[in-house]
Amino acid sequence: MLTTSFQLADAKELPFPNGYFNYASISFGLHDKPRLIRKSVVSEIKRVVKRNGIIILVDFNVPLPQSAFGLFAQMIEFFAGGEHYRSFKDYLASGGLDSIVKEHGLVELNRTQLKSGLVGVIKLIND
Repeated sequence: MLTTSFQLADAKELPFPNGYFNYASISFGLHDKPRLIRKSVVSEIKRVVKRNGIIILVDFNVPLPQSAFGLFAQMIEFFAGGEHYRSFKDYLASGGLDSIVKEHGLVELNRTQLKSGLVGVIKLIND
């Protein structure tokens, strides 16, 4: 019998031992965080996923497409305001998911794009 449980936790300090999961993912939870928090969150994901486990990152592609989708995303992020918008601009300036993958030494297995290139989905191996 398969059971599921939900836990509320700080993604910068996950309450799980090293190598606890086979898989982990984060969707649209990086672009709106300050750079140091983004780094900490991905480091924690790496820590709790087993060696050779799978990590899936989903977030905005950089650069954003020059389309209605890209403009709409920029408007939503602008209206979110404050630290959210500053973090979004930093995410774009720093290279988005590509820079996160490189910084953390993750190995890309495959990648796809959604919404006419607005969203990137990257499947990685925790090497």
